[in-house]
Amino acid sequence: MSLMPNLQTALTDVLYETRDDSLRLIIGGGYGIYLKREYVRENGIRTLLREWPEARSTNDLGLFLRPELLVNSARLKPLAAALQRLGYKVISGAEKFQFAKPGPDGGRAGSLNGYFVLRFLAEDVGKHLDTVLDAILRALAHRGSH
Repeated sequence: MSLMPNLQTALTDVLYETRDDSLRLIIGGGYGIYLKREYVRENGIRTLLREWPEARSTNDLGLFLRPELLVNSARLKPLAAALQRLGYKVISGAEKFQFAKPGPDGGRAGSLNGYFVLRFLAEDVGKHLDTVLDAILRALAHRGSH
């Protein structure tokens, strides 16, 4: 069974639910590689490959977040609300970066998982370095005072 249609539906649902928000999500992991591969093939972009490998992915969405969301975490609230509306639940013990949608029987079988990765681009580091460092130092100071 191919997992790609399930992932495509899940991604389309998330994008639709966050359409009015200015989130710039980057799709990574196996599914992100699959999407890039299809884009290159469909657009006839030249590569060094003579033969395309079989499309593979685990049953999860890897969403890469930009560093400005670390600085202004309130911008993540629309994404969290969208995931909740779509029936996703946070994973206990990994509440800040993993979520799952239960399978048809309400359990793990057939479930769809997701995770967040904070992605730093060179341009972002240059633009937001002071702000990100200030946020990290505030968090460390707050943690040390408790």
